[in-house]
Amino acid sequence: MTNEQYYSLIQSYEDARKILISRLEILDHSLYGNHTESGPVHTIQSRIKSKDSIEEKLKRSGKTNSIANARDYLLDIAGIPVYCLDTMEYFPVEVQLRTMSMDFWASMEHRICYKKNPHGQEQLSRDFKIYADILEEIERQLEGYSDVKKKIE
Repeated sequence: MTNEQYYSLIQSYEDARKILISRLEILDHSLYGNHTESGPVHTIQSRIKSKDSIEEKLKRSGKTNSIANARDYLLDIAGIPVYCLDTMEYFPVEVQLRTMSMDFWASMEHRICYKKNPHGQEQLSRDFKIYADILEEIERQLEGYSDVKKKIE
């Protein structure tokens, strides 16, 4: 993974990290309002995994150090430990990065299957796999237009 790829990868995680820190600070303040000097949170620390750390963790998992593998297999690229006045709590944070077709597929799958037991579950799973492959191919072909536009510019 090049430095440029790494910085491109972590940008979304960095944005999510900032948003979550802000929300945790607001939650801490709003829990106690103006009644006390501060809420139960003593400090909030956060970090973004370094390029070397990402590559090493992927290597230990038997994966190549690609951006796609980092997004698919690492759940701790961004981390936020919260130290409360009486204890430390770790808040695992999941950040989902989806393409438009992934989002469409997930929305449809959720609408049809979530907390339901649809008839013909095995066939439905096979069908969803086919639809996912079709959407992936459509997206791959459409990305070709984006690559052509970049070459023209």
